Amino acid sequence: MVIYGANFGTDPSIISVKIGGKEAIVVSSKGNSLYCLTPSLCFEGSVEVKIGKQSSKAQAKYEYEPQLVVSTLCGYLDEYGKKLFKIY
Repeated sequence: MVIYGANFGTDPSIISVKIGGKEAIVVSSKGNSLYCLTPSLCFEGSVEVKIGKQSSKAQAKYEYEPQLVVSTLCGYLDEYGKKLFKIY
């Protein structure tokens, strides 16, 4: 997740990000943006950034919509579009 703002500094060790009360991992900071990894199974919640003793809460809530991924478990289509299965 990338958070844009101002005066974040460049030392990620003094920056804390919480999403829905769960701690995110801050990877890097460039002064005007933070790059962090969201906590697992965190689909929505408020975003709070703390730098040193100062903290701020985002006005907008974080929302993640998981994408449905579909793939072939076994078999394939031949050049005529017919389903072929191989059992070994």
